[in-house]
Amino acid sequence: MKRTRYQFGCLQLKERAKQPTVWVLRYRITQPDGRRKLCSIQVGTFQEYPTESLACKAAEAIRLSINSNQHKPASVTFETLADRYIREAMPERFSTRVSYLSMLNTHLKPRWATSL
Repeated sequence: MKRTRYQFGCLQLKERAKQPTVWVLRYRITQPDGRRKLCSIQVGTFQEYPTESLACKAAEAIRLSINSNQHKPASVTFETLADRYIREAMPERFSTRVSYLSMLNTHLKPRWATSL
């Protein structure tokens, strides 16, 4: 029986020529033929996340979606779940989006961020 894996990836700071420096999460995916391919996703800018620990927290929502088809982690915090919702399922309508973000950032995240 093969062990399921949870990818944490590698978080790197990349400098851009004409844009601000960004945090990039690098990870590997298995292709249908069995070979592994290196992929990367931009987490955010250095201005948004000035420390690696802040960027790591922001990358957790991305890690969750990367590993969703392979493995469900035992403990997922509310903050991670909320960040994934914002990234993938937030309504596009401006008024709804602003209202939902306000509720999440003002009331829900401060109280429930570290809850499992």
